Amino acid sequence: DRTVDGHCDCAFWINLHRWCTPDVGALIAPRPLLVASGTEDVLWRPQAFREVMARLRRQYQALGAAESCALVEDHTPHGYTPVLRRAIFAWFNRHLKGDDRPVVDDVTPFVEPEENLLVFGGHPPAADRMREVERLLIRRPSPALPTTAEGLRIWQAETLSRLRQTTFPATAPAAPPRLCESRAAGSAGDRSGRTWVFATADAVELRAHLMQPAKAGPAAAPLVAACLDPAVQRVFCCGLPVAADIQSLVVEVRDTGATALGAGLRNTARRLYMNHGQTLPERQVHDLLAALALVRPCLGAVGTVAVYGKGAMAPQAIYAALLDPGIDEIILEDPPATHDDPSVAEFLAVLQVGDLPQNLALAWPRRITFVGAVPAAYEAVGDAYAGSGHGDRVRRIGALAEWRPVTP
Repeated sequence: DRTVDGHCDCAFWINLHRWCTPDVGALIAPRPLLVASGTEDVLWRPQAFREVMARLRRQYQALGAAESCALVEDHTPHGYTPVLRRAIFAWFNRHLKGDDRPVVDDVTPFVEPEENLLVFGGHPPAADRMREVERLLIRRPSPALPTTAEGLRIWQAETLSRLRQTTFPATAPAAPPRLCESRAAGSAGDRSGRTWVFATADAVELRAHLMQPAKAGPAAAPLVAACLDPAVQRVFCCGLPVAADIQSLVVEVRDTGATALGAGLRNTARRLYMNHGQTLPERQVHDLLAALALVRPCLGAVGTVAVYGKGAMAPQAIYAALLDPGIDEIILEDPPATHDDPSVAEFLAVLQVGDLPQNLALAWPRRITFVGAVPAAYEAVGDAYAGSGHGDRVRRIGALAEWRPVTP
């Protein structure tokens, strides 16, 4: 019922470890814990907070501190009442002062004047940096990249492991998704199509559209895979603008095509996924990898496998390749420069590991192709490749139709 839309952001944490509320309460035990809530609260429902407290009581009992965990309720909507406040005051008195006397006083009936509530007299210090607190409290790694093969190898092993553990612990599919339907999708010119309908591990039904040369060539055809551009309205017979002898796989990842969300529901999904240690873009990476795991075995022999990301979908292509060593090449067109840009795809805690250019370099020594100009932020990637003796593996082409796999 989308109750999450009514909550403040402060009600949730960035749930990297996929903890539930009782997990947090168990970290408080055996210290005193009181939960005060209204039975008519539309946000914190009684069936939920009662279950949480039932689980926590067992934890406190196991630690011999049952009296230090309590729940007080009142028949009221979201907010505090005299009954709840007096219970809170009595709890503080008992556990902080050792005073068990009943509390009869409530809060004062008047609103404090503003001057009594101001901090620093209403004039924040000139050096106030509260708006930068996330940068001050969380140390970011150096953007400098190693420029030797040995340095890249050591850095890659350490950093890629940390990226998988921090941001993508459950992104790569453990097994191919469940196939719902596979059907021929007609032909267009010298290309024929096929559509796969599949269900992901978290029960989202998606589609993947393959366009391939109508006549098989003498060698296994390369494959370029991409997430569907969210701006595309005409999904029928969709494909990528690749050369005639190249196969293309366009995946309707969630929030595109048939599962496109409106602005309101998208905001709900963003908040819900965060509570599960995920994000919507991270789930799109999962969807792309799931489609590849399903379709690749159906194609028999396949040449080079590349992922393509343009604009807003470029990060998804980068991270899909980092999580799937079976992807041979990354093709990027107009990729964003940094995760610091609020409009760029969000991945939990990714900047604790590295920004987009640094994370792209984790693909070393796999090939990277830029369509159009190489953005200035990514020039260091080419420098790192060149310093390790693999400068020829970063290239630039004018259009996706010019892409051809490089023969080793």
